Amino acid sequence: MKSTTPEKMISVPMRAAIVRAGSNGAGTLCCLNCRAELELSQPDIDSPGRLVGVCHGCCNHCGSCHVIDADDAAEALVVMLPSFDAIREAIEFNEALGCPPRPTAAPAPAPS
Repeated sequence: MKSTTPEKMISVPMRAAIVRAGSNGAGTLCCLNCRAELELSQPDIDSPGRLVGVCHGCCNHCGSCHVIDADDAAEALVVMLPSFDAIREAIEFNEALGCPPRPTAAPAPAPS
């Protein structure tokens, strides 16, 4: 999919929590919106501690998808991604303020 707007740095409020494993070393990761159990998937086989969690309890209503970083077996960082509408509003807010697009790196000079 081709981008129709330049990449921008935006600020969007997000829910986040550090979740510690239970006394038996196991823990259930729950939606930060409705507390239902997340269905977890591992998108990258080489990164077993990086997970995506989807809440089927409320995702049809609020878009609750979560990114989980659980490299340490004792705890995991859980971040609920903002909705499409929240991100669009942040982009439009930045444009209304006249915030410039994110600068791109200058190309490396050609070898002589």
